[in-house]
Amino acid sequence: MGLRTDLISENTANIKQIPEGCVIESYKKGRVNFELTQVLSDEISEMLGKPKGKYITLSFDRLDRITDTKELCDGIIDSLEKLFEKRPESVTVVGLGNNDITPDALGPLTSGAIFATRHLSEEFKANTGLSHLGSVSVIAPGVMGKTGIETRESVKAAIDFIKPDAIIVIDALAAGSTDRLCSTFQLTNTGISPGSGVKNTRKAFNEEALGIPVIAIGMPTVIDFGEGENMMVTPKDIDLLIDRAAELLSLALNRFLHPHLDSKTLAALT
Repeated sequence: MGLRTDLISENTANIKQIPEGCVIESYKKGRVNFELTQVLSDEISEMLGKPKGKYITLSFDRLDRITDTKELCDGIIDSLEKLFEKRPESVTVVGLGNNDITPDALGPLTSGAIFATRHLSEEFKANTGLSHLGSVSVIAPGVMGKTGIETRESVKAAIDFIKPDAIIVIDALAAGSTDRLCSTFQLTNTGISPGSGVKNTRKAFNEEALGIPVIAIGMPTVIDFGEGENMMVTPKDIDLLIDRAAELLSLALNRFLHPHLDSKTLAALT
């Protein structure tokens, strides 16, 4: 039985010699470990089961064991800057998942705390000293089982009207090891296929499908315990862990999307 995981770092962990077409760079900042993986060839893409592109994996102590998340927040922002070739002026943040199922609620909870600005008029921004704000919109499309609409279809319809420069998608992931649960973030410029880690793959969110750059951010919240078992396992304190992850990700995204605002101001605005 093969390892079922959304994390490229788990797919590359057992490779004895890194082949041509794959570049892996590891580094550390404070208590956060980083791994930048570049999949450069179709052959390596097929071998790893991952699209060509860049992946940045952040590894850290599980979120319920961290009291100061500044290093981790800074690491997410730094990773976003590495993945975007150019900082976008307008961004749509998409929170994928089901708010009624705790391990799948990371996307909706994170997107719910994003400071949206697209609706603000230039006059309002000028009068409030916020004229430097970019355009940020937020979509939480829900799941097809509740809406009857394929998630990508609803998002595609919205962005065709909004016309942002880029999309940032947040979703819960599946891991192959308990050590990765709620202690890893993966960021990639290859987009994401919602539900792939739990064998419920929906239409992919990527640049090819949507026509603009797509950055995906995810954290593993479940493990698939084998074919035929039909059983997903998640930490017993997943409520706390999801809340902490959503708070951390939303702060990092707000800081990245609104670099002129400090954390205190952002907290007041969201």
